[in-house]
Amino acid sequence: MGSSKIRRKYFNYLVKKDIQLRGILYNVIFLLIVALITLVTALAPMWQKITQSHDIEVQFYAASLLLSFLKRWTPVMIVVLIIFIVHQLILSHRVCGPLINFMHTIRAVAMGDLTRKSHIRKADYLSDECSEINQMVDGLTDLLSATQSEGERLYTRFESIQPSQATQEELEDTLRVAKEKVDTFKKALAIFKLEKIGVDGRVSN
Repeated sequence: MGSSKIRRKYFNYLVKKDIQLRGILYNVIFLLIVALITLVTALAPMWQKITQSHDIEVQFYAASLLLSFLKRWTPVMIVVLIIFIVHQLILSHRVCGPLINFMHTIRAVAMGDLTRKSHIRKADYLSDECSEINQMVDGLTDLLSATQSEGERLYTRFESIQPSQATQEELEDTLRVAKEKVDTFKKALAIFKLEKIGVDGRVSN
């Protein structure tokens, strides 16, 4: 029961398998290349004595050192490799976890839901980026809330007027207020940079 929980816990760290596993694989390959270069550099003098020396005692001593080194190096390298993989898994999770959270927030905003915020744990990275995304959502919320409130006020104003009973002055005043509100809407929407689609279907900035 305990081992299954541990396995499930580590599998939960793979929130973005394609990115995490690829990054871990590349880093492990790099580590093995560095370890191999270090090993060859360290064993080169011993191997040279084994192959080039004419003294049997020197050859035997160098071979003994070589075998002793390999026996100690192999388990140490296995332990280092395991620690390295676990560390890479935790490190990649602290990056990919927030990225998944950001993706959910962006998708919610794209669907018109501005109530969702991004929240990450203290140990996770990308905390500054999380704040930027939340500020973006807050800015859109404030802008759209103000625009919606202006639209509701304008709608209420039109609903309260009965054209057959309204005076010319009341109608002119209502039209003036409507024009002011429309100008407010235009200014609020002008901050958005949108691609314009012409009648021929072409997109222009």
